[in-house]
Amino acid sequence: MAAWSSTATIPANLTQNGVATQVTLSWATQNLTASNTSLVATIKAVGNDLLAKKLDVNAGIGNDYLGLLLGTFQYPYNTSGALTTYQLRDIPGIPDRMFGQMDNAGKYEHNFLYLPVQAEDGKIWLNNNLGLIMPI
Repeated sequence: MAAWSSTATIPANLTQNGVATQVTLSWATQNLTASNTSLVATIKAVGNDLLAKKLDVNAGIGNDYLGLLLGTFQYPYNTSGALTTYQLRDIPGIPDRMFGQMDNAGKYEHNFLYLPVQAEDGKIWLNNNLGLIMPI
């Protein structure tokens, strides 16, 4: 697959610092085979950091439960060059209570966020267990 680059501008009203920011989706030339069907790509802010707005977990998930759409990239999805899109979204998360803190073993094993997801039953749940200990 040939090298590719696509840039989207994230509007200032969607950033924490009020600065519009360009973001690029790109990849270097890579070989696709029957056993290697994926690419390694990079998403990177250009010129300054992208400081996405901090979202309220109740309001920031949106009516479609996909978060806030920041920008859309076009990219080729096959060797004939047919284009499709990739959406960059801001999704609110709840940091684990030990996020950014070392545990008793001196490791950062709780650096994860709980994200709201829509389950098959249509209800919104958090994607990780909140440390609930089930009785045996």
